[in-house]
Amino acid sequence: MQGSEGPAIWNSVAFYNYIRHLLPEPSTQPTPEMLSEPGAALAFREVLANLKPGCVLVFSARVFGCMPPYNCSDPVAKEQIGRPAGWYETADGQYALAVGLTHPSAWSRRQQDARYWHRFVIRSIACARRETPLAAKPSVA
Repeated sequence: MQGSEGPAIWNSVAFYNYIRHLLPEPSTQPTPEMLSEPGAALAFREVLANLKPGCVLVFSARVFGCMPPYNCSDPVAKEQIGRPAGWYETADGQYALAVGLTHPSAWSRRQQDARYWHRFVIRSIACARRETPLAAKPSVA
């Protein structure tokens, strides 16, 4: 990063844990109850409304599969990125493209590293910048 790019990048990134419980050990998996907790979905929607992100990268296939249904599915984005993807409404008619990725703790078991996943992150951000959910088919909830 050059000069002022560093602060600009970090002023545009947020981190959020969908699971709202402390787990006893880093290797402990969340329980099915934690994944399906209604409060987690409500809190996620509130974060979307407040932050209005353009792209949400979910680094857990398991969590991604338990999140609330998209507002709009988008098979084109899914195909372009090569990962599950769909649009969530944030606020004021704005949308965020959510993309499911694998948790970094699983990368070594799959003989993958950040270089492998970098392409999916770049494709996700690019797709979120140029696509609109208006071209997507509304999800059936």
